[in-house]
Amino acid sequence: MNNINKITKELESLDTRINVARNNDIKEKKTTEHKKANIGWRMVTELVVGMFIGFILGFTIDNFFDITPVFTIVMSLLGFAAGIKTMIKTSKEFDRLS
Repeated sequence: MNNINKITKELESLDTRINVARNNDIKEKKTTEHKKANIGWRMVTELVVGMFIGFILGFTIDNFFDITPVFTIVMSLLGFAAGIKTMIKTSKEFDRLS
């Protein structure tokens, strides 16, 4: 009888440790997936914001000087380049984390 009680307690202890390990694994997996998604959205946002700022600056300059949309095009391209540069910087940061 004593052996049965001892084995039962050991099995319960093992069951508890297995459940704890499973819960920790699930939490870590979800956290990693969320981080990857957040970094992806961050990169998209950086590109769009860079282009938007470039467009607004170019449009404002063109309207101020009352000229053709030369600055709008140029500044939009510069904003796109700045967004790409920021995305590359973010991807390098992501590589360091993982």
